[in-house]
Amino acid sequence: MGGPEMEAGETRTFQITQSACAATAATNNQAYALNITVVPDGPLGFLTVWNATAGWPKPNVSTLNAWEGQVVANGAIVPAGDNGAINVYVTNRTHVIIDISGYFTSY
Repeated sequence: MGGPEMEAGETRTFQITQSACAATAATNNQAYALNITVVPDGPLGFLTVWNATAGWPKPNVSTLNAWEGQVVANGAIVPAGDNGAINVYVTNRTHVIIDISGYFTSY
């Protein structure tokens, strides 16, 4: 799921169910426990993560901040969107690393 560095003001969709993690292959996942890390080029106002559901707006909240331009990580529980996808938005140019530490599912 890697890719080039995210640009300032960019929103990118990540298909979590298509990652190499076998635990995310289930189609009934309701949410993910994620650790989000940024490696910014300079100051990063904020990064926000939310479910990638059609028509769902970007929340006006921060998942993490890196105002000093340092590597920063934070945990987040993110609802699964369409096909298990999540959206990531960054205010400034940065690399984003997403680690999956768990998931919530329904039976």
